[in-house]
Amino acid sequence: MNQKELNNFLIDSRKSFRNLFIYIDRIKDIMKYIDSILEGHQYSEGHTQFSNIATDKTRARLNKWAWDWLPMYNYEFHFGVNQETNVSFSIIIIADTGFYDTSNKDKLDIDQYGDVEQSESKIIFCVGKNNWFKNTKTEEDLAFEKIYSNNCDEYNGITNTSKYIYAYAYNLNSFLTKGQIRANLEDFINKCNDKKIDTIVIKKEIQ
Repeated sequence: MNQKELNNFLIDSRKSFRNLFIYIDRIKDIMKYIDSILEGHQYSEGHTQFSNIATDKTRARLNKWAWDWLPMYNYEFHFGVNQETNVSFSIIIIADTGFYDTSNKDKLDIDQYGDVEQSESKIIFCVGKNNWFKNTKTEEDLAFEKIYSNNCDEYNGITNTSKYIYAYAYNLNSFLTKGQIRANLEDFINKCNDKKIDTIVIKKEIQ
């Protein structure tokens, strides 16, 4: 890289950071709106799924991956458990399906990620009853991760109506307005109802 290339790269980096701010702010707005219309579920915590947070309680570690400093690449917002139905609900953000779109298993080799024009940005709604993700990778967890790619939209882990994990992915570009957000939630609820499983409840829209 020569000086001119470096200067242009730094310009692009500054643009990227500003775009990233807008992106994360938008994701937060979507989550806050969903939190405001859910009944029986409330946002409780969030954590990264693709990497580890670069900081511990006191300091940031320089031996961490660059991805550890960018936790929103794949992030889970957890909305707890409905005390009446025992249904857990999470929303998983996939900022870029690129890593999952190929057979590449090296998260640091971004040149092997899927092309950004072909990759997608996804929001995944996920419910579970008497079944949820473990701290260690189980076969179910690995099977679930197929939904993170651009060629899979549904995970059906329904053992029976009293034990299941079910998830459906929507393209992030379909969450532009509150009406679209609500429509996607209603679509997810209908999919769960078709499968005769308990799911989330949203407040009726005030006319």
